[in-house]
Parts: sequence; C-alpha cells; structure tokens
Amino acid sequence: MNGLTQRVTLWLAGLPWFVLGWCVALASVLVTPAYAQVYTQLSAGEYHNCAVFGSGGSVHCWGANHSGQVSPSNPAMTIGRPTTVVGISGATQVSAGGSHSCALVAGNVKCWGDNGASQLGTGTGPGERNAPVVIAGLTTVFNQVTRVTTGNRHSCALMEFSLTAARSVRCWGFNDHGQIGDGTTTTRATPVTVTGFTNPTAISAGVDRTCVVADGGIWCWGYESLLNGSSLTPTLVVSGAGLNVTATGRQHACALFVGTASAACWGNNLLHGALGSADNLTHGPVYTTSKTYSSISAGGFHTCAVDGGVIDCWGAGELGQLGDGHVNGGFHPAKLRVFGISNAAAVAAGHFHTCALLADGAVQCWGSNQYGQLGYETNLDFSVTAGAIESQPCSLDIDGDGSINAMTDLILMARVIRGTNPTAVPTSVVGANATYKTPTEILSRLSACGVIYGP
Repeated sequence: MNGLTQRVTLWLAGLPWFVLGWCVALASVLVTPAYAQVYTQLSAGEYHNCAVFGSGGSVHCWGANHSGQVSPSNPAMTIGRPTTVVGISGATQVSAGGSHSCALVAGNVKCWGDNGASQLGTGTGPGERNAPVVIAGLTTVFNQVTRVTTGNRHSCALMEFSLTAARSVRCWGFNDHGQIGDGTTTTRATPVTVTGFTNPTAISAGVDRTCVVADGGIWCWGYESLLNGSSLTPTLVVSGAGLNVTATGRQHACALFVGTASAACWGNNLLHGALGSADNLTHGPVYTTSKTYSSISAGGFHTCAVDGGVIDCWGAGELGQLGDGHVNGGFHPAKLRVFGISNAAAVAAGHFHTCALLADGAVQCWGSNQYGQLGYETNLDFSVTAGAIESQPCSLDIDGDGSINAMTDLILMARVIRGTNPTAVPTSVVGANATYKTPTEILSRLSACGVIYGP
C-alpha cells in the first residue's frame, strides 16, 4: 500500500457512517495509485518552512504561524504539517523569512504574514494580512521578477528587463541596519532599487543583511555583512570566477563556485564553527575545495551543503540541526554527514532546524521542532536525524480551502463523480472558507493529484 493510499484508508475509516456510505459508492470508480505530485522547491525560514508543490504551483508551509506566515487565513500559532497557502497558485519559487513568506507567481511577487516593518511591500503601512498580497509597484510590462528572497523583516527581488535582459535588485521592508541597501536606515514600505553593482545573477537575504552575485564577486550590505563589519551600501566581499549562488544566514553567509573552489563562507565563526574553520576568530572567507557541493544553505548558526546526494553539516548542533544522529553542543567546525539521506537535491537551513528536498520530490527535516517546523506532527522537541514529512494531498481538498473536510470535500467528490451538482451541498455543512468548483475543475484536480478514474 503506498503512502497516499494508506493515509486515505485510515482517514476514511474514521468517518461518520453517513459519509462513509458515499465512499462505498465510489469504490468501483476510484483508485488511488502512487502519489503523483511532488515538491519542486524548498525554503527554510527562521521557524517555518515553505515549498512549491505539484505541477499547479501551489505552496505548502508549516511551522510557526504566529503572524500568519504559514497560513494567513488560519489563526493557529503553530501548524505542524504542510498546509496549502490559500490564494497562491502557479508559483515557481517561494521564500520563507522571519515571520513572513513570499512567492514568485507569473513574474510578480505575493507575500503574506507579518507586516510590522512593511516587509510585505504593500505601501499601506504595517499590519498583518489574512491573505497573500501583491507587492506594490514592483513590476512593469517589461520588468519582471526572476527571484524573491526574504530576511527577518525585509524582502528583495531580482528583476529582469525583458527587452535587454538587464538585471537589477529591488528591496523593501525594515532597514535599521541598512539591509535595504539604499545608503539609509529608513524603513521602505515599497521597493527601492539597489545600486553599486551591475548584472546581478543571484540574491540571498539573511536576518538583517543581503548579498548578491554580480560583477564577478559577492556584494553584501546590512548588519555584519562584510568579513568583519557592516555596510549601508553594497560592498565587494568575495571575488572569484564561477560564483553562482549565495546563502545568507543569521551571522554568516556562504557562496558556491563552479571551478577551483566548491564553496566559501564568511562572517561569525566564534562560538559554533559555522564557517567550517577550526580558527574560532576567523571571519573568512573559508574555502572548501575537497567537495563538489551543488547546494548550500546558511542557517542560524550552522551550515549544510549537498555533495552528490549526501549532506554535510557543520556549526551549531545543540538541537540536532546537524542531522548526524547526535546532539552537538559547542564549537563544531568539522563537516558531519547527515544520517540516512543519499539522494538529496537541495538543502535549506533554518534557525535551529534543517530540511532537505530529495531527488524524488519528498522532503525530510531534522533539528528543533519547537514550532512544528519538522512537519511530521511529532511531540518531540527536536530530532537528531532526518524524518519524512507527510505532505497534505491536494487530491482530497476539493473545495480548495487548504484543508481536508469530510463534510465538504468528500461529498463534493462523490457528487461530481456521480454526475450531480457539486454546489448543491446543504448549508449546514458548508465551511466558512469553502469555494466550490465546477465538475470539470474537480475532475482536473483529482486527476492531477493521483486519482485515476475507471469506466
């Protein structure tokens, strides 16, 4: 029995008898094969995670939700398993920040969660939003977003002008340490263009700093953004050919190379060894040339990188975020192998936790679970080894409200398969957020999510 079939079977077993009767009627036409949809991109925030799910580009988030950064329409403080963000479809990339999240949708950006520092870019002042909002004035007819990144209370976008392919960076939100990069410490409620470099190709926002790959090097700005200091404007930190991506954490940052050096990290190495050097006083850059890393992520006080499907982690590990099966308190600059993972495609490090996107589209997480950020609804405070999260199958979320409800979703499924009107549901069982679909839309949703129909 595959994972989806088992989950559906257990779920159905607990339904009321009158709803279960509908399921019996479906038995001759409904089969649940192997789970067809997978995660395609993953991001770890401070205490929550988000991932792009399936061919439809929906977004699942889980973990801390005190500001609606996981589910803006859900008042729960924590959400311990992946939940669909209502109002997002067609996403190609998502970024989880401190207490807010943003997704790239059709060349523009939608954000949700905390807006206390204008990090949602609405231009209308602070205040949380109960639904994703489009960033004000970010795009034009010919100027579209190719990447979005979120820090603790600021956000940035990598832009491309379609007529010339010229690229630029725009940022918005809290700017107390210059993380917006406009030479001031003034909070920006709408995006402003960052100058000082040309041809940016990659971007990454940390807690209160931002870095880009541009002009043959890494340029950073914000708090402790340099090798040893801060800058209100972009400053060259690391030079080298073949730079292709940056990863910015709480007190350090890393970059990947193609060529002679595989990775470089710089910033604070004092108490945890997140740079990968035994010299606790170094600010880097510390180069790693013995591995061929294809993905790297700088977390709160630790770093993880993918090397041929396996994952190395180093730095702070007091809550199991290094994933080697142990609690590693103190200073740990040596690279430790994450236990039980051999087919990782990408890694994403949060403040005290880490997640990996596997080659088959599954996600596994380890480390702190204080806010449910491991995504598999365990009562453990933390996990020292990777565990697979259970993605919420959209095949049974018929009404599209982000949750599976026996009194709405299953009845809708039964009625559309039987050929009856899916909107003819008694008002007593209609959820407050339910948006019912047409029969064609329901069949399309079911087919795309792994449900096969017989004659």
